Amino acid sequence: PESDDGKRTIDGGTAGRTSFSFSTVSISETSNLTLVCALVPSPELNRSSLNCSSFPSPGIQTPFHPNDSFTGIVSGDGFLCGFRPSFSSSNVSVMHCWRFFNNGTTMEFKRIYRGPALNQLEAGNSHICGLNATNTLDCWQWPEFNPTGDQNFSEIAVGEGFVCGLSEDGKISCRGNGAGVTGEEPKGNYQVIAVGFRHACAISRGNDLQCWGNTVVDDMPWGKFNALALGLNRSCALRTNGTVVCWGENNFSLPQELERRSFITIKAKRNFYRGHVELHVHVVQCPDQAHFAAMVDLYAKLVCQLRRPCHQLPRRSFSLLLVVGFFVFRYCKGRGCRVHDSGRLEETVSPSPTNRVSNQPQASLAHAVLEKRPSQLTSLANTGGLEEFSLEVLIQATNNFSEDHKIGTEDKSNAFVNELQYLSRLHHKNLVRLLGFCETSDERVLVYEYMRNGTLHDHLHKLQSSPFMSWATRLRIALDAARGIEYLHEYAVPPIIHRDIKTSNILLDATWTAKVSDFGLSLIGPEDEKSHLSLQAAGTVGYVDPEYYRFQQLTNKSDVYSFGIVLLELLTGLKAIHHNENGAPRNVVVFAVPYIGRNEIHRVLDSRVPAPTPFEIEGVASVGWVAAACVRAEGRHRPSMLEIVKSLEKALTDCLLPPTFSRSSTESST
Repeated sequence: PESDDGKRTIDGGTAGRTSFSFSTVSISETSNLTLVCALVPSPELNRSSLNCSSFPSPGIQTPFHPNDSFTGIVSGDGFLCGFRPSFSSSNVSVMHCWRFFNNGTTMEFKRIYRGPALNQLEAGNSHICGLNATNTLDCWQWPEFNPTGDQNFSEIAVGEGFVCGLSEDGKISCRGNGAGVTGEEPKGNYQVIAVGFRHACAISRGNDLQCWGNTVVDDMPWGKFNALALGLNRSCALRTNGTVVCWGENNFSLPQELERRSFITIKAKRNFYRGHVELHVHVVQCPDQAHFAAMVDLYAKLVCQLRRPCHQLPRRSFSLLLVVGFFVFRYCKGRGCRVHDSGRLEETVSPSPTNRVSNQPQASLAHAVLEKRPSQLTSLANTGGLEEFSLEVLIQATNNFSEDHKIGTEDKSNAFVNELQYLSRLHHKNLVRLLGFCETSDERVLVYEYMRNGTLHDHLHKLQSSPFMSWATRLRIALDAARGIEYLHEYAVPPIIHRDIKTSNILLDATWTAKVSDFGLSLIGPEDEKSHLSLQAAGTVGYVDPEYYRFQQLTNKSDVYSFGIVLLELLTGLKAIHHNENGAPRNVVVFAVPYIGRNEIHRVLDSRVPAPTPFEIEGVASVGWVAAACVRAEGRHRPSMLEIVKSLEKALTDCLLPPTFSRSSTESST
């Protein structure tokens, strides 16, 4: 059976018939991918199997056999662990863990525990802790943890570098290196304990809320509560009347559509918050998808886009698992639910205007930011050389905002001003030129120069006929894009980190000159390449620097990694994340770099392009080595854009230079 707190209660099979409590749902993130797993009970077989859904598609391919049975699951940053009885002894349990690498395409399996059954199992971002039959604390993936002192806990919660426990008499004790959490525990008697990355909250036996740590806000919610869900700098609490309230960084709050919804349970992991609700909806069945995945996909679309996907079956009532990521919380509060991008999205479906939840601008903090914009825009129009267009002019020029004329739809309230500020002072032949803007009460539009030949992504992956069927052309495009990024890193004052380099953000004008576009995610860079910016990773699946994603420390070498993916796409003709010959998702780095390292680049070159001639192969091979250097695991070992441009200039010269001519007699056309 499943209890009301979203965990399964099972018979421990030991003397005293101990009741064990394990989570039946887990959320794991790796390289901008999210893996949601649930234990699906099978009463007729008296077991539960693991069912997982990964997004964005194609996501992480899990190797679990449908007959594998588990009693509990936990997960964190790049790992998933399952707990189950040992096949050899009913008194022994084992915990198996899978760790994901390379955008989820590589998986490592390891057994990390074999011993007596556990009463509880919890995981934070990095660490796993459990309570054994004597309520003693034990932790894994945490070699520096020192389990000293009184450990008679009835409940535990694991944060980033610390763990908090609740004793039988309601006292709270925290261990580890949680600054602001350990040593600051509140006095009193409590019945619920929950922790986030750097903060903790508890509910007293009188159902009052108490929070402490580094991310506690002054304006705490009021009321009586019975459940908590804490993530990265944000929190949600379940009131005794069933409604949920959320608070935290950047005025985090529950979407308006869910404010009156009655929840049964809530839980958080990093930036994702899920709840258990009772709904009467149409059951859907999607081809080749598990029922759990269909339910997750269904409710995300109901909340965000108000539509039902796939084939509808007869109406029935059931308890639906709601998985709403923070990206849904954040994006659906604005004008649309489309992720940040420029050009046509290769992996994300854009909702139609009729499916948008709300056309109202964001409230609170976002509204305050918007109030400052008129003066900023006026200044940019007067001093930045930008033209302010009327909405009527743009409607006429774009055929009523036809999709054919749109470069992208921004999802962040500050992206509009960001691009104006950056592009109004950036002038380079390999950066898309901003012509002006339009600002009305509810519309904000950026107007760029017309890029007649679309995106590099379309020419590589969509169009049947393209002039990109020669190696010299592809190398010239690579050099154009590299020069644009080099300008941002080396010559812009202050330097700028793009953060979303990809083939769909490289546009082509009427003369086939490549230009870098879309500065909505851009940030002022660090003063030198040894320093960094600490912030949450952003970008596009397959292009995000793994080091940046893992440590959330941004340098210009993160752009270098993304550009390395672009180079590999130009060489192989494959998408950053594509399907191999068996239909399994594969990262282009995993596929191409080993061959490049063995001087076998000919094995990975795009078969649609004629094989390199003897005088082209040297330049093409050089680009392969540059790409491999760009995607090295550690940013400090990657080249700078200045070095990349020099290498590409030489590679293009080699590619264009017939063997009958001396190198000194031929100049690059770029």
